[in-house]
Amino acid sequence: MDMKIEREGPVMRVFASGELIGLACNTLRDTIKSAVDDSTASLSKVVIDLSGLSFIDSSGIGVLMGLKAHLRTRKVEFTLVNPSPKILQILKVTRLDKVFGLSDG
Repeated sequence: MDMKIEREGPVMRVFASGELIGLACNTLRDTIKSAVDDSTASLSKVVIDLSGLSFIDSSGIGVLMGLKAHLRTRKVEFTLVNPSPKILQILKVTRLDKVFGLSDG
């Protein structure tokens, strides 16, 4: 997985591409947690753009759920946006589209 991060004030945008599997999950989790837990970061929102993601496995889903919980405790909004059709299908099958508030429209 490749990851590009943009910071605009209190909002961090993460553009994920490739496959969110295995060690890539740790990288995504650690990067976001470090940025949020850094007291100088003053983040209020983390947005992960899924448009470049081609596959996500159970590890990836677990990381997204863990990040959602972790960021909630830090009072940081967590949003997933622009899932590719394949990723949206995976999230719908697992009913996580409802958890993350995703739709295909």
